[in-house]
Parts: sequence; structure tokens; C-alpha cells
Amino acid sequence: MAIQVSGTTVVGNSRSLENIASTDATTTNTIKNAIGLTFTPVQQGGGAGQLSSNKVYIGWSGSELKAQVDTVDQGAIAFKSDIPNVLNASGTAPLYACRAWVNFDGSSAIRASGNVSSITDNGTGDYTVNFTTAMQDANYCAVVTTGGNGTSASGNAAVGWAAVYASGSVRIGVSDNNTDAQRDTPRCNVAIFR
Repeated sequence: MAIQVSGTTVVGNSRSLENIASTDATTTNTIKNAIGLTFTPVQQGGGAGQLSSNKVYIGWSGSELKAQVDTVDQGAIAFKSDIPNVLNASGTAPLYACRAWVNFDGSSAIRASGNVSSITDNGTGDYTVNFTTAMQDANYCAVVTTGGNGTSASGNAAVGWAAVYASGSVRIGVSDNNTDAQRDTPRCNVAIFR
């Protein structure tokens, strides 16, 4: 079946619209009407950073919407409403993600981190946590915890605080819980929320 739009054949068969690459709404509507489509087809690929040689499948499994690229199952598609359930969060209050976090020792050696490039040791109990990707401003919440390796307060209790906020880093202090003297503790943790 051939469909004519302004005297030009745009489809040579009735199988599909796969050979059409047009952003002209009039042409798309003419083709839809001619072959009896009741929906607007979606073009696959061709957008910025997209491959056009892969075949993408999206379909309902009976319980969830799933995606597949060529022969590779991409799993279920998550929606905004799914996120609280995935995070085991109840209620309707908004969720705010941790934008950076780090677990390091008193010598500024990082054990594990996310979006933290390095720790600068400025002296005893004085550190700068440097972000890999900067925050949008310095109006974030910095949570600092610190202490020793034991479970009793004696010799383990310490206080940590955020002192200087910048978009690319936060400077923190650590001191002994009893003497207020700055000290290096075996465990320092920082989490950034914005």
C-alpha cells in the first residue's frame, strides 16, 4: 500500500512506519489516518546520545512495565511513585538523597566514600572533605560523627562538627568529648544532604 502526502509516496507497504523519519506533524497524522493507527508512534533512537541500530521493547509483564534492548532484559521501569517503596520509606514527606559521604580514619585515609575525592589533613582533629562534584551552593546539611573503636564512652567518645562550608568542600573539627582538646580519632564519618 502506498500513501501519498502532497503527491509524494511516503510509505511503500502497510507493515509499519519503521522507514519514516519525519518530524512533520501533518505527514505523521496523514500516515496514521491512512493505515488506521489510533496512537502516535514513537521514534526509536536518533536523539542526542542515542543509538539508532538497537531495537527497544517496552511491555507489560502482568505486574510491572519492563524494558528490553535487543536481547538484553533491562528489568522493570521505575517510576517516581516507586522510589519511596524501594527505599523502604513510608509517608508522603519528600525524600532527599545524600549528595556525598565518607568514612575515614584520623590519618585522613579514606575507607569508603561517595562523591568525595580526598581528605585534607589540616592538623590534629582538623580536616577538609573535598567533593568530587561540587554542591550547587554552601547551604547543605553536613552530618559529622566520630569516635573510637570501643563501645564504652571512656576513651572512645568524641565530638565532630562542620566548621567551614563551601560548595566544593566542608571543613570539619573533631575533639575529645571530655577535655575538648582536638584529636584524631580512628573513625570519622561525614554525610552531606542538599
